[in-house]
Amino acid sequence: MSTNYDDYKYDDNSRRAVRRSASEIREVQASPRASERRNRTSREQRTEHSRNYQTSDRYNEGKSSGLLYDARGARVKKPKAPTGFLKTFLFFIIPYLVINGLIFFLVTAAPKVDVKVGDTDDYRTVTVTVTTGGLLPVKDVQITMDSNPLECEKDGSTYTAVVSQNGTVYAAVTSVNGMTASAYADVSSLDDTPPVIDENGCHIENDILTFNISDTQSGVDFDSIYATAPDGEKTVPMEVNKERGIVKIPMIADQVEIHFADMVGNAREATITANEIQAQ
Repeated sequence: MSTNYDDYKYDDNSRRAVRRSASEIREVQASPRASERRNRTSREQRTEHSRNYQTSDRYNEGKSSGLLYDARGARVKKPKAPTGFLKTFLFFIIPYLVINGLIFFLVTAAPKVDVKVGDTDDYRTVTVTVTTGGLLPVKDVQITMDSNPLECEKDGSTYTAVVSQNGTVYAAVTSVNGMTASAYADVSSLDDTPPVIDENGCHIENDILTFNISDTQSGVDFDSIYATAPDGEKTVPMEVNKERGIVKIPMIADQVEIHFADMVGNAREATITANEIQAQ
């Protein structure tokens, strides 16, 4: 039940609202201002009741028809559901392509392998490094040199071997999915050949044999050069030019055997005959 505020007045003595007497109420009700206020209140109540009724009708209508309205009675648009083709494309075709593409990628993913040959300091040994990798774990690694297994030290995905001869290092890697990869590198920096004498440049003058000797890797060990005669007599160079590789040694017999080596011990002999040199 609503309260009619026209039935109350403000009391100055008690400083609060008190109910009017019956005669005062009749006077207030009889005044045009009170009648207008009552009519306005009645119109507002009818308008509010009509709005609530319309909103309720729209809500009930929306429930039955699938339409939605907000608190002010405005229609709320529902998001459109995807059509049959779009739904199939989004929820079936795309996931199918993604999953099968991922499976294909994993099945065909190949491992990686790299073979590197380091630099040598002594021309006797060199370090070879084999590095493996790839998306999937590696199942097997085979490292050989000239078809012979090469002993390596493993550190994670890196394999290291010390090589003391020239040749070809070959590495083959197999991942868990069965895919393989291979790589190779040539080792050619080691000195495994002795020096060379230029026999065409040899000449004899005043029983002194002069020749040129060279080595392109570790270099000639000039202290290792000597000559022997057939009877066992031995002689050493009397003059050596290391920069030009020229050696002068006494020709103690018509035929001598020159012995020489490089800095890593690769040795060789060459037979020099006086008649052959003079014939040239």
